[in-house]
Amino acid sequence: MTEPNTFDCPVCRAAFRAQTECPRCGTDLSQLMLLIARSHQLRSRARTALLARRYAEAARFAGEAQRLHNTEVGRKMVATARALSMVRVAGAVGS
Repeated sequence: MTEPNTFDCPVCRAAFRAQTECPRCGTDLSQLMLLIARSHQLRSRARTALLARRYAEAARFAGEAQRLHNTEVGRKMVATARALSMVRVAGAVGS
């Protein structure tokens, strides 16, 4: 990948956006695009869960997204959600 929201063809490394076929080598990118879209949906669900203070759920969604498409933002989201989940559990135990 070259930028946060641009992706490269896994075969020839040509940049692509919203195309199901690589313009350079003709590789079918539709399955890759579906994985990226699914990871985006999962990260969105994780953000919603974080805002609702459902940290364990957020960590689960963010982790699933990372397994599909590993990103820096995703790594930070997983770490944040896990840390907040542990703090909440520790706070509940200490109450």
